[in-house]
Amino acid sequence: MFTMIFAGMLLLSVVHSHAASNITDEEALLQFSLHGQIPQQFGGLLRLQVLSLQQNLLEGPIPHELGLLTNLLVLLLGQNNITGAIPFSLGNLSALTGLALNNNELEGSLPKELGMLSQLNSFSVGSNRLSGTIPSAFGNLSALMYLSLSDNKLQGSIPSQL
Repeated sequence: MFTMIFAGMLLLSVVHSHAASNITDEEALLQFSLHGQIPQQFGGLLRLQVLSLQQNLLEGPIPHELGLLTNLLVLLLGQNNITGAIPFSLGNLSALTGLALNNNELEGSLPKELGMLSQLNSFSVGSNRLSGTIPSAFGNLSALMYLSLSDNKLQGSIPSQL
C-alpha cells in the first residue's frame, strides 16, 4: 500500500488533470518541480497518510476534496503560489497532526472548522494574505505545539487556551 507522497526529492507529480484521474493511492509518478494546480482527484486517495507538495510551483486554490482524506496525518503545501481561501473542509481531517500552508498567496479568514483538528500539533500559515480574527475554536487545538501565523493581516489575540 502506498501511503506517503513527498515533495522536494520525491514528488507525486500530476501536472495535467487527465493524468490525475489515473492515479491511485498505490502508485505515484516521480518528478521534480511540480507546476499547475493540485488536482481535485487527490480527494479520492482515501488511504493516503502524508501529502507533501511543498517547495514547488503549484498555483490555484486548495481543492476542497482534500477534506475527504480522513486518514491523512500530514498535509504540507507550503512554499508554493497557492491562492484563494483555506477550504473549511480541511476541518474534516480528524487524524491530521501537521498542516503547513505557509508562504503562499492564501486570502480570506482562517476557517473555524480547523479548530476541530484535535490531533494537530503543528500548524503553519505564516506569510500569506490572511485577514480577520483568529477563531476562538482554535482554543480546542489542545495538542498544538507549533503555531505560525506571522506575516498576515490577522487581528485580535490568540485564544488563551493555547
